[in-house]
Amino acid sequence: MEPLHTNHCASDYDQNSQRISRESKSGTEKPIPFDGVPFYLVGTNILECQRGVDRNVYQKKKHASKFVEGDFTMKKRRFWKQDSKKLDCTATIQMKEVIKFPDYKVHQDAKKKKRDTTSADLRTDLKTGAVNTERRIYISFPHPNEHTTHRLGVHSGLTQRLDENVIRKIEELVGEGVRSVNEMRRHLKIYIKDDLFRGKEQPQRSNKRYFPRAKTIQNHMYNAAMRARLSLMDQDNVQQLIQKWKDEKGSTNDRFFFRPYIEGSGEFRNTELSDEEDGDDDVALNDEVITTAKEQQGRLLFVHQTAWQSRLLSRYGQELAFLDATYKTTKYSLPLFFVAVKTNVDYIIVASFIVQDETTASITEALSILSQWNPQWKPRHMMTDLCEEEINSIESVFPGIMYTVELYMHICILGLWLVLSLQYLAKVD
Repeated sequence: MEPLHTNHCASDYDQNSQRISRESKSGTEKPIPFDGVPFYLVGTNILECQRGVDRNVYQKKKHASKFVEGDFTMKKRRFWKQDSKKLDCTATIQMKEVIKFPDYKVHQDAKKKKRDTTSADLRTDLKTGAVNTERRIYISFPHPNEHTTHRLGVHSGLTQRLDENVIRKIEELVGEGVRSVNEMRRHLKIYIKDDLFRGKEQPQRSNKRYFPRAKTIQNHMYNAAMRARLSLMDQDNVQQLIQKWKDEKGSTNDRFFFRPYIEGSGEFRNTELSDEEDGDDDVALNDEVITTAKEQQGRLLFVHQTAWQSRLLSRYGQELAFLDATYKTTKYSLPLFFVAVKTNVDYIIVASFIVQDETTASITEALSILSQWNPQWKPRHMMTDLCEEEINSIESVFPGIMYTVELYMHICILGLWLVLSLQYLAKVD
């Protein structure tokens, strides 16, 4: 069941706002039976079946409109067998909380005058406060026949949400180093048998609330890993490592920018770790970086460039530079970006940065910092993957760039050209 709405009133009686009744009959809500004792309604709570009416149609359409296909959009779409789990089931659980006055009970066959006299006495006594009260909660459960649009019993377990205890156990096991879905499933089977249902009837294997699919386990393992990647303890270690690298001999002109993730904070905190000996350029850089990063408040960002990387970027990055991202190569699965150039020897990485999410705003901020560190860097072309966020960020930071080369697209075109050429040659022979 899912909550539909909750109406709460003041717990203390207010004769100006509360209506005293002896029975309740209101629309589609289940009535409170008459027992002769007057009461006033404190609040109601209605829980709809999880297969009930979809009340978020507008929000879903608004969210879906953000993912309209564009020129550079290649987003993976999940296959849904049905549009929604909502099937307009009318079954509900209804709860009503009332405060009753048992000393003013009247018989069901009492005349109207007797009822009016008792009600008047109750209102008079309420003003003095000398009234005995009794709090009750009436709960009405639906009949199984009211679930008309879906199955019940064993088959209903196929569409159950994962139990909260199981979710917490998955998070705990991910923190302990479990990375395999099959291994996670073995741990969960033992946990459900020996902990959740020790000495109780075991749930059936078809109940997805306790025996989820492999894809469901994988999704929750991913969510747990994403939450763990922003550990405050590890971020403190990063700050200590940066300070250690900064103090090493020969790293005087190396540059670091690190802004730790701030959970639930609307306040911007910035840690600029460039050396003060660099002069006025670094002072101006600090002010510009803070201005650029205001919209990214509390988002994790790490940018690094050594002095020799800066020299190579200035010398070989004016004509063509490469921007490439890697994933799942670190413990925390954070997007790691490299900026590379073609030198007279080989391809060399000339800068790197880590962002919390692969969004246009995050990538733009990181590239802006590199641009501010290297004001002479004005590439004519940049090569990147077919990623809309990366392309938009490059065009935003380098508005004078002639065009962006999509590496993925060129590989696809080259492969198609080779296939067509081979087919043509085969026909000629």
